[in-house]
Amino acid sequence: MMLSDALESHLQESNTSAERTFDQLVHTLAYDEGVSEQMTADDPAEWIAYMNNIRSRATELVNSQLIYT
Repeated sequence: MMLSDALESHLQESNTSAERTFDQLVHTLAYDEGVSEQMTADDPAEWIAYMNNIRSRATELVNSQLIYT
């Protein structure tokens, strides 16, 4: 793969796919759990805690499903 520059292309596609999946997961999990932008005004610390938790879970899912397989 390295000789034909296919490795770099493959890695870019994998990275793009992982980023897209991560963004979709974060959005879906936040929506499903009722985490909204209104929370930033009402209780910013709680919103940050929820979003950090959601991002951590999304990272674990993307890593286990796309990166480490």
